[in-house]
Amino acid sequence: VFAFRFPALSSPFITNLDWPNYWWAILSGLFSALFIAAAVPAAERITQITSPIGLMELLNPSHPLMERLRAETPGTYHHSQNIASLGESAARAVGADPLLTKVGGYYHDIGKMVRPDFFIENQSRGANPHDDLTPSMSKIVLTSHIKQGLNLGKRYGLREDVLNFIPSHHGTSLIKYFYLRALREGREEVDFPESDFRYEGELPGTKETSIIALADPVEAASHTLDDPGQELEEMVEEQVDSKISDGQLDRSPLTLDDIAAIKGAFVETLRAMDQRRVEHYPEEQDEEREIERMGEE
Repeated sequence: VFAFRFPALSSPFITNLDWPNYWWAILSGLFSALFIAAAVPAAERITQITSPIGLMELLNPSHPLMERLRAETPGTYHHSQNIASLGESAARAVGADPLLTKVGGYYHDIGKMVRPDFFIENQSRGANPHDDLTPSMSKIVLTSHIKQGLNLGKRYGLREDVLNFIPSHHGTSLIKYFYLRALREGREEVDFPESDFRYEGELPGTKETSIIALADPVEAASHTLDDPGQELEEMVEEQVDSKISDGQLDRSPLTLDDIAAIKGAFVETLRAMDQRRVEHYPEEQDEEREIERMGEE
């Protein structure tokens, strides 16, 4: 048994303390902690830059926006999870902020909560409301999730550095499917300028927003591959190069070396996501063979 004796109140250790200053030091420490806790949100509002603590809070599954995204648009939530993973790994590869990029991946599509059924990841099989709309109306519905996302983000107190991911993840890219559908369905005398079927967003101007803008089409295209193991690198190359050739990275600070590193990070992350379970474990196969053998006997 260990014994410990506190010094008596009359000991020199106690009596020689400058008690007023001692208590002031304790109170000053508590006051400083409270001041910082109160000052951080104020500083975020002034600078519109989210602190690391604030970013961690946004990643909390119990955050009101995350709870709504998970409950109201489960397909979009899963898509956003994948985008966040792709973005985080790519940000680490090029020296960008992985935490901010991950948060941007989670929140870039929050506007889809307004009309979730109009986005393919939230649709049940055989039910597509776009079948009853003209291509032009479909374009209006799809592009509206940008403005609606900004409104939702501001309502829930997101700062500008996080809000920037919403208008920049599509930039001014072409909604190709409905543009081609409009050309097919339109009469010969009707002209459909390509500009009518482009998003009216902003080109990404940071490494972090550029990464999410690249991750978005890559993640979507990854679900169309018949054999991801064979076609993955080619798909990533095609999607990233398409963004570049369309001028969507004209304001981005990413270099050619950065682009190459991002492509590699995307491929590695998608391969990790595609880990499939084997159909039968060896033990199960052995048991099945034994049962078949006994049946034959």
